[in-house]
Amino acid sequence: MAPDIQFRVEGLEPKQRGALTTANEVLARLSARRRGQVRVEGLFARSKLAWKLAILQESFLQRAVMLAHGVALTWNAGNLVTSILAARALFESVVLVEDCHGRIDAFLKAEDLGGINQLLENQTFATRDAEWLAQHPESQAINILTLIDKFDKRIFPGAREHYDSLSERCHPNSRGHFGMFASLDRSSGTVTFSDDKSAKTDRIAIMPAVMLLRLLERTMGSLDQAISTAGELQHRVNPV
Repeated sequence: MAPDIQFRVEGLEPKQRGALTTANEVLARLSARRRGQVRVEGLFARSKLAWKLAILQESFLQRAVMLAHGVALTWNAGNLVTSILAARALFESVVLVEDCHGRIDAFLKAEDLGGINQLLENQTFATRDAEWLAQHPESQAINILTLIDKFDKRIFPGAREHYDSLSERCHPNSRGHFGMFASLDRSSGTVTFSDDKSAKTDRIAIMPAVMLLRLLERTMGSLDQAISTAGELQHRVNPV
């Protein structure tokens, strides 16, 4: 596993420093809960559904932790354009996990094992590769904007606005190049370039994605329970 990585908080305003201190604590716990293997034993020997869900949960966790580490490393280095790229990917990952968790919870309440299995198969092998989808249409990945709009309405009002703000900075357009690095002196025509020209507003844009780690931690706990519930349900319906 990658070593523990934290956001540097020195020199930040008190509110931002406090938020990042909390995020560091959450990130440390998420990093520590990662595991190197999911073995077919115990509950996982009795329920393939629980095994599949545990694998997907761990895959989600590994990706989110590595992305958060990437946000922190580039934040610490002052490379905020790269930090924003990683923050947007982290934001997308948390949104996907939340959607998946909500659907699993609904299937469990309905005791719909087939629905859970179909969802797990889709999420584990989801792709937008046209050649693969021609043979395996069930692997079609959901457009992330669809999930973000759903997340905006049900969980985090303003999520789409925040995501669009990150995207505007990620793209090689005006906000992502001239707006991020250049300052024009209109009286002389001189343009001055600086790595930290928009550092304050860029850090503000990154923060909401980082704070979603708290939501991710709660959801990982809920998925732990979902794994247990799914395993018990499958074993009750179809004992091994």
